[in-house]
Amino acid sequence: MAKPQPQLYRQQLDQVAKFRSGRQKEINQVANSPGTGSSSTR
Repeated sequence: MAKPQPQLYRQQLDQVAKFRSGRQKEINQVANSPGTGSSSTR
């Protein structure tokens, strides 16, 4: 059981991908919203 299970690893990757895409959406929303400087979002 010392070997990492591919299924578990894939699940983790999927979670990370979901989290990243969600973050990107948030960042895009903030960047697209008027009144906020683009320098503050980066």
